[in-house]
Amino acid sequence: MLEGQFSNDCRGFARHYAMLPADAPMGYRPDPKSETLLEGVFEGFRHTEIGPNQKIAVVTMTKGPTSRGEAVSVKATLSGAGLPVYFLPWDARGAAVEMTIPSRNPDLPEKTHPRFFFTAVLSGCAVFFRGNPQYPTIYHCGTAGTTGGGAPTQGESNAFFDRLLKTARYLGVGAKPSGRGKMVQSSDYMVSKTAGASPELQELTDEALDKLRRHYAGRVLVESATTWGMVFGVRDERDWTFYLQRNCTIVHKTWEDIERAVQVRKKIWGGLRTKTTTHKYITRGLSDAKAKAMPLSLTQVFPGGGQTMKMTNSLSYRL
Repeated sequence: MLEGQFSNDCRGFARHYAMLPADAPMGYRPDPKSETLLEGVFEGFRHTEIGPNQKIAVVTMTKGPTSRGEAVSVKATLSGAGLPVYFLPWDARGAAVEMTIPSRNPDLPEKTHPRFFFTAVLSGCAVFFRGNPQYPTIYHCGTAGTTGGGAPTQGESNAFFDRLLKTARYLGVGAKPSGRGKMVQSSDYMVSKTAGASPELQELTDEALDKLRRHYAGRVLVESATTWGMVFGVRDERDWTFYLQRNCTIVHKTWEDIERAVQVRKKIWGGLRTKTTTHKYITRGLSDAKAKAMPLSLTQVFPGGGQTMKMTNSLSYRL
């Protein structure tokens, strides 16, 4: 089972498989009592705290086709069988969704104090980390925008969400963790119209495409590459460490031998009748487009900053 592989070596797993978490656990419903509607430039946005009864979910992992190509889908539910995790959803309406992980009680089983954390897949959102590694507070800030039925951000989205959290803190909304925090910006894992991409991400993507094209020269046509991200965490003993996995969905076609057939009609018996014959031949052509997601890098984002582990060497295997 993939959950077992992840549990035994989550960092090694993340270096081999692109993981696509769900937007929220099945059964999750935002509690209106935990929501604070914001005003002014943040009108339409809200601040939501995940309550104790909805922090822990169980996840199952399956490898196969997803909306991001072939990847490992991480499905979550608030009940049932699977790997227990803290799961932070996102709110498409426009929100900062907040979760504080409690300090571990070693006398309680893992299902009540999971060792792992996931948040929803990142497609333009920003994730913030604050507080102590033993009981950190994590915020998933995002919106589907006006086309998706959500509130629009004003200006550059990462700066907007940073101001939103500072405003909520000023108003006394949510947890008040001390210490300097860390932020995963959209430009850290994807190319956006407003923020572009970080030089590191651009280098990783260019290197991956170059390796793929050279490895599959004459066999595969790489049509496009789209980057995206996901964040997971692991608790070692008492302290949490969180990682950003940068992923890339490769859309490609394969050059292959294709059997084609043509029908030829000939007149016979002095032109009184016709006879149709089929001639088959082999030609080179392109297959239908396929998509596969691959990890580009794994970077520790909280606490502090860790070394980025690149995965481009593994990108030259199978598409």
